[in-house]
Amino acid sequence: MSKMIASLALVVMFCHCVAPQGEMVDILENCCTLGEQWSGRAECDKYPTPLGRVPEKYQALCMSALQMCCLRTNRKRPGMNECPAGRQVAIEKGECSSLGPRDSQQRRDCCHCCYLGLHTRRTGIDCNVTYFTSDCGVSFRACCYGETPKLTIPVTTRITTTTTTSPIDGAGTGTETRPGTGVATGNELGICEQYPNRLCAHGCTSVPGSFRCSCRTNFELAADARNCRCRTGFVLTADGRNCVTREGAGSRRPVARPCQVNNPCDQLCIDNTFSIQCACNVGFELQSDGRSCTDINECAPHHPGHVCRDGMVCVNTPGSFRCHRAAGGIDGTAINCYAGYQYNTVSRKCEDINECIPGLNACGDGQACVNTAGSYVCQREINCGTGYTFNPVDNLCEDVDECRLNLHDCRPSYECVNIQGSFRCRPSSTRRRTCPRGYRFDSTTEACTPVNCRRGMQADASGNCVDINECETPGLRACSPRQTCVNSIGSFRCLNRCQTGYEGDSRGVCRDIDECASGTARCRPGQLCVNRPGSFVCRCPKGYDYNQVTKNCEDIDECNQAYGQFCSLLAKCENEPGSYRCVCNAGFRLALDGINCEDTDECSVPGTCSDICVNTWGGYACKCQPGFKLDTDNRTCVDRDECEHATGTGRLCYGVCQNTYGSFECTCPRGYQLSAENRRRCEDVNECKVGPFTCGADEICVNTYGGRRCERVTCPKYFVKSTIRGRQNKARCQHAGCQKGDVMCHAALADQIMSYTYNFLTFVGSLVTTQRGPVELFKMRGPEQLLKFDLELVSVQSLEASAVNATLDNFALNILSENVALVSLQRDIVGKQIIELKLSMELKINGQSFVAVAVIKIFVTKIDF
Repeated sequence: MSKMIASLALVVMFCHCVAPQGEMVDILENCCTLGEQWSGRAECDKYPTPLGRVPEKYQALCMSALQMCCLRTNRKRPGMNECPAGRQVAIEKGECSSLGPRDSQQRRDCCHCCYLGLHTRRTGIDCNVTYFTSDCGVSFRACCYGETPKLTIPVTTRITTTTTTSPIDGAGTGTETRPGTGVATGNELGICEQYPNRLCAHGCTSVPGSFRCSCRTNFELAADARNCRCRTGFVLTADGRNCVTREGAGSRRPVARPCQVNNPCDQLCIDNTFSIQCACNVGFELQSDGRSCTDINECAPHHPGHVCRDGMVCVNTPGSFRCHRAAGGIDGTAINCYAGYQYNTVSRKCEDINECIPGLNACGDGQACVNTAGSYVCQREINCGTGYTFNPVDNLCEDVDECRLNLHDCRPSYECVNIQGSFRCRPSSTRRRTCPRGYRFDSTTEACTPVNCRRGMQADASGNCVDINECETPGLRACSPRQTCVNSIGSFRCLNRCQTGYEGDSRGVCRDIDECASGTARCRPGQLCVNRPGSFVCRCPKGYDYNQVTKNCEDIDECNQAYGQFCSLLAKCENEPGSYRCVCNAGFRLALDGINCEDTDECSVPGTCSDICVNTWGGYACKCQPGFKLDTDNRTCVDRDECEHATGTGRLCYGVCQNTYGSFECTCPRGYQLSAENRRRCEDVNECKVGPFTCGADEICVNTYGGRRCERVTCPKYFVKSTIRGRQNKARCQHAGCQKGDVMCHAALADQIMSYTYNFLTFVGSLVTTQRGPVELFKMRGPEQLLKFDLELVSVQSLEASAVNATLDNFALNILSENVALVSLQRDIVGKQIIELKLSMELKINGQSFVAVAVIKIFVTKIDF
């Protein structure tokens, strides 16, 4: 393409000396249009000659422009792109010498550009260069980055396409095809093809009514399902194109490139190591700000970007265009052509309407109609009529002052009075002596004196110095036939004859008239005026499209195009006049590209949480240190009363729980202490061992839950108290024997009681429930003779009002064997109380009965914590 444009520029420079510039531009435009229309019908150099309505001296020039525009259109035509085939030759064979003259120039050019890209990749040079453009640049970068070319293969069956990893360096995407059934419908463009390189960061696959994004090797889709990020365990390389393992990346931290740190570009960012340069995708053009890209309307009349075949209608799309088959034309109905064109049923083309045919234009009297492609212009005729002259500078007819130019025929006694288009002779108001031309009457001397005028001036009949019109005086004009003489006071100028849209400068050179700057252009409100050589065009600003019906620029609703995917899935697209904006959801903020959304780190704002702030995807959560809890505002931490919330089986202390700021502590009531093994459990203090309490010498210290009791044991008469070794809570009274003649003592022996044992027990009344069954209290064992046991409830003393006196039913006597009996607790005892039981054991020795009595004194307590 760059060669074609350069060739056209050389042709224009070469021919500037033989044809006016405006005429040359018209020839090139018309010949280029013929080439675009000829594209696809036959070889571009087979156009029939000679070319109609083209002067003979311009035949060669027109043919060159026709062939160039024909070749360019072939390259853009669907199915005519042979660049992938050229890249395939370079990749498979490693050279391009196998391509010969029978192969198209496009295939050969793309092969060589791909070969250079492969060599650049092998040498490690940066692939992001800017001195290749169009097809060559695409082939160079595709092969340099390692993308496998995709060939267009005609098929007659449906093809199922799946994305696979490219075999070249693991970058790019390839295609795998599997034949199916049905008829191929691949002629319709999917959404990925309609918006190339705009929807997905890596790969885009069109699906019915939508699209699906994919990522290269070691990448994964981000949360917005459009961008790609490195998988877990991988890091981005320094060039930003691949992901490698952390071990493979080494200790070097990836260096961010300028385009990664700050990408101001609308579409493509080109990294030049020390700076960045913005570029646009195919079908877009860079704006004057050097960053924004706007769509090129290839469907505009005479635009070289498209050529739709006969019977097709061009529809502009973002970055491209589409050719739709127009209804009608074959059955005799009309096809809608652009304004200024009409459909020719013979040639089956839209041809220009010659509006200069009488009745088809609105040119007025004194104006000449000049037909143009798709329109016409009205120019004033040079013949302005008697009494007027044409001014080529402002293109107007001006009055001729016959009196000043001495072109009147008034007699000496009359004076000349100029009027528009003529003059009048009227009698002179003063009578004075007339002098010959070149003289003036001097009333002092009453003689005619000569009048001396400066150069370019001459004396009139009245003796006044008036300008000499050199342009109308034969012999004084020195302008060439191709120039226009413009008279001035005392002199004249020669100006080149300029076409419409041009004006001559002070040196006679035709310069373009900037209608936009001068205000003569008539563009509708909201349109932009763009000056062109000899003319101007009215364009719609970025974000607006021209409505052929209303002739106005109308806002483009970008949010309704491309299925609303101009913005991230985490944002809402809001249309604005001439543009749109992406509004991210709560918890996200707009990225620098204006499309994607980034998580907002609310925790970076001081005061978001009073204690611990945890940032989450799209939000945040406040947490507290142990011992604290979130208040109702979910941001402020307040003290947690652990003692209040921990009860029952989940209680924190088996004692008294006291809350502290941010924690708690366990304490015990009097008579209890914290266990050395578990500082949360209170255990009874054995005051009988640790003091400081003491009992009398004849008393027995009985430890109870939370306290102690001193019990005095008094033996009956004739019995003597003795201690039981190793038994602190027991005492024994044995019969001391009777002296001879002691009648009372012998009478006491009649009861056959030989001994009393006093036993002291203490336990919690809910012991049965706690132990989940009967609890053994006391066991009595005798000699191995036939024994008899009996249990008796002696007394019950309540120690609190809520106590329920125990009965013998609370206990059970179990005979384990002939000489062993067991007293057990069968049911819980309610309330604090003192219970006294008497267990008697009767035995016979040598036929004589003896009784041993065990007194069991029980102190029932309860734990109040």
